Amino acid sequence: MPVNTLRVPLQMVNAETTEIGCAYKVCGGNRMQVYCIYNEIGYMTGMTLYETGPACNTGKDCKHKGSSCDDGLCIKPKEVPDDGKSDECPADSGLTDRIRNKILDVHNELRSLTARGKATDALGGFAPTAAAMKKLKYDCSLEKLASAHAKTCKWGHSAANTRPGIGENIYATTNSKADKLKEAESAPRSWFSELAKFGVGQDNVFSMKLLNRPGKVVGHYTQVLL
Repeated sequence: MPVNTLRVPLQMVNAETTEIGCAYKVCGGNRMQVYCIYNEIGYMTGMTLYETGPACNTGKDCKHKGSSCDDGLCIKPKEVPDDGKSDECPADSGLTDRIRNKILDVHNELRSLTARGKATDALGGFAPTAAAMKKLKYDCSLEKLASAHAKTCKWGHSAANTRPGIGENIYATTNSKADKLKEAESAPRSWFSELAKFGVGQDNVFSMKLLNRPGKVVGHYTQVLL
């Protein structure tokens, strides 16, 4: 019998899991125990287990570059280990160039998905296509601002007067030993998931009505796009 009837199915369907290893042992002569270990946790509170929509037919349907598709499942290419280099910006933020580029690539991928009219909206259909959405580039001065607030370890947005005219998104995980490269992808995908969970609508306007919906925040999604 499964030890926890909720965690077992959640672990099996976590879309970000790519590796598994199992073992069994006959214990006491009357019980066989089976253990399977996954390379991702599938039961973190508040996490999105998988994005809803059509299963893949080709690798182009998958979100990770260089993927292939096998029977509706995306085969993610092997991640190259982070070499720890930080040549693009000062290293005192704790980020490497690999992490910076991962954050940038995922943001631009999600912006492109929206611009091409392929981002599912919970209020129906897809987010409208964009005529002139800009491709993001990485900025070390903005990283410096983000780093200063992150180092305070205070959960919540920084004071607006410390960043006039500058937007902000925040994300946290309860796993203090989490892989930084994986979290660099998880954070923007978590923010973007607000569109599929709560929706914005075809008017495509961030109105007071959207802002004040109880329990249906979309401001992190809109920040990814602006």
